[in-house]
Amino acid sequence: MKADIRDETYGNITYTESFWTGSKSLYINGSRLKKVSKNTFSHCEGEEGGEKLFVGKGNYLAGIKLYVEGRLIP
Repeated sequence: MKADIRDETYGNITYTESFWTGSKSLYINGSRLKKVSKNTFSHCEGEEGGEKLFVGKGNYLAGIKLYVEGRLIP
């Protein structure tokens, strides 16, 4: 499954999830984010490690929710 979202703060956000393995990938403006854990990704900007993005409960059928610093991006 692949979902593209246009956000006014982050630009183009692309979420992919493999149907067979369940592996997830997250891209912002074409740059792949570093996977920190099963549902957590890091938007690395500098040495601080960047913002943490959390993929909420859901799947390719029901849809997913993305949380960035307490803000929900459906």
